[in-house]
Amino acid sequence: MGSATMEDSLLRGPLVLVSLGLFAWSLRCAWRPSSRQTDRWHAFLLSTFLLVPILGEGLVRLGLACDLEGLRSPDLYGDPFGDDDYWKLKRRGMELAGRNLDPRLGWVTKTTERNPLGILRAADYVPQSENVVLCFGDSFMAGLTPLSHKIPDHLERALNGPCVYNYGVGGYGVGQIYLRFQDTYPEFEQPIVVIGILEWDLDRTLLSLRGAPKPSFRVEGRELVMTAPVLATDAKAWNREHPPEIRSYLCALVRRASQRLVDKYMEAPIGYRQAEKCRVNRAVLDRLVHEARQNQLRILFVSFPSRTELDQPGWRSDFLRDTFKELKVPHVDGRSALQQHIRQSGKEKSAYFLKDNHPNSLGNQVLAKAIAERIHLLWRPEGK
Repeated sequence: MGSATMEDSLLRGPLVLVSLGLFAWSLRCAWRPSSRQTDRWHAFLLSTFLLVPILGEGLVRLGLACDLEGLRSPDLYGDPFGDDDYWKLKRRGMELAGRNLDPRLGWVTKTTERNPLGILRAADYVPQSENVVLCFGDSFMAGLTPLSHKIPDHLERALNGPCVYNYGVGGYGVGQIYLRFQDTYPEFEQPIVVIGILEWDLDRTLLSLRGAPKPSFRVEGRELVMTAPVLATDAKAWNREHPPEIRSYLCALVRRASQRLVDKYMEAPIGYRQAEKCRVNRAVLDRLVHEARQNQLRILFVSFPSRTELDQPGWRSDFLRDTFKELKVPHVDGRSALQQHIRQSGKEKSAYFLKDNHPNSLGNQVLAKAIAERIHLLWRPEGK
């Protein structure tokens, strides 16, 4: 929509609908029925099929412009797992506070004199290039627990030898994880690479916005294509220049409600844009694994479930399991590791997670132990 504001976009749709209605009415006048009863019937149909949608669209847009709480929720118009417009509507779009913006990755952990690698670590350090484990992922790998209680911290203690670097960044999708891996591993000599993927990261690969601009990925023919993020330094200006691309909020409302209704009653719901997500993420993982093998890297994948889906694996877990099997790469199933520990300990699953679905220190420790056991089995670290 170019440089149009959100308010402009809210007004354009009704004008278009009114124009179409007037055009339809002119056609109606050109066709004169033979009886008044038929005339009244056609008038009723026209008012139903033209005026009602116009009024409905106008009321929805008026409610949005007036910030009515019941209509402002972005989840009413877009899917957070597949629509940029959801994130444009969420809090009016951008949330730049605390983000260290990056022209390639969208955002990264800030490098400082005490943190030259831009990682998450409890204390100052001197980087080493040998005998290291590099951990990549989103907030599940970055961890929301205090430092020293995150997965890489537990993993370093469990391995008792290599230095483990936490390159996880909150909010990342599979595409960003791949780019961060690509930008990082050349600085190290024969590192062990751990790629942590939250199942929901598959959905983020297609998005170009998630609180801040990010790289998006698509497949054209047989080629994986990346679109660089459109960076912003001022959130309000970015929001004005990149309004939602929704043409009809009433249609978006109906489409989203229908989508959720179908998902609710289907035994195995088909995820929104599922085929596209599988195709694009497969291309990203193909390229990641190919690059790792070309450079003779030791690579291990870890899949993470959220607490809400711990006992309900779906298409995402199936896709990751099948993809890792087809690519013939080692894989730690975080769901199985957590479920096994829950059965053995007799604790509730809530004992392993924070209230926001991320693992707590205990959950991180269980996952780190499973990763360490697999690393020991595949490549015994130096000093062990």
